[in-house]
Amino acid sequence: MLQILNELSVRELALLEMLDGFECALAEESEGRNLLQRATLFWANFTRERTRPGHSENELSGVLARLPRTGCYAEITGDTRTMEVA
Repeated sequence: MLQILNELSVRELALLEMLDGFECALAEESEGRNLLQRATLFWANFTRERTRPGHSENELSGVLARLPRTGCYAEITGDTRTMEVA
């Protein structure tokens, strides 16, 4: 685990920390929902916050594309059209 953390860039660590903050802030609202439903609750705010001045949308996409190699992040996919949110 320490080797993985050592290989992460400062940007990647900051992004993971910010993502964790958004997930934790909505923990109660997320109860009983699947992963895609949970992510849908905060993803727009997360990306808006992360792409404020100094952080481009392309930068965010690039970091998110590299993070799965670490095992610290996985993309959640699904069909939101059939998603039932209680």
